[in-house]
Amino acid sequence: MKKILGIMLLFFVSCSALNQMAHSSIESERVDLLSKSIVVKMPNPVHFQKENYEEGVVYIYTFNDGGCIIFHEGGLMQFDVDSYKPSAIVNKKGHTIYVGKENNRCWRKDVCKGVQFYYYNVPTENKEKYDMLFDSIKIFNKK
Repeated sequence: MKKILGIMLLFFVSCSALNQMAHSSIESERVDLLSKSIVVKMPNPVHFQKENYEEGVVYIYTFNDGGCIIFHEGGLMQFDVDSYKPSAIVNKKGHTIYVGKENNRCWRKDVCKGVQFYYYNVPTENKEKYDMLFDSIKIFNKK
């Protein structure tokens, strides 16, 4: 009986590890907003949602670690992250980056070329991965 339980436990642990690895594969994603397109390399999300509304469009991605990414272009939309108090603000040639922590989780808001992109609820140990992802984003005008 102990051997069967041990084998079953080993099986479930290995399936869980495989599931985590499957979600960590990186793919290039194209996000089409109103007047801009964003190209970003990111892991497969657990959940994806796109919302069109009169003034704009919002893409929301949720990941295994609890982190969320939002891409937004348009007006009249506020997110919880917009109310967070930044611990630092960086301005780089028309690109403003706000960063901070809320509830012991990391967040970041970027405003660039009329587009806002956010990550929030990110564990501290994964912050660098999300920063690298955001630093690699390319924004193009739609034709």
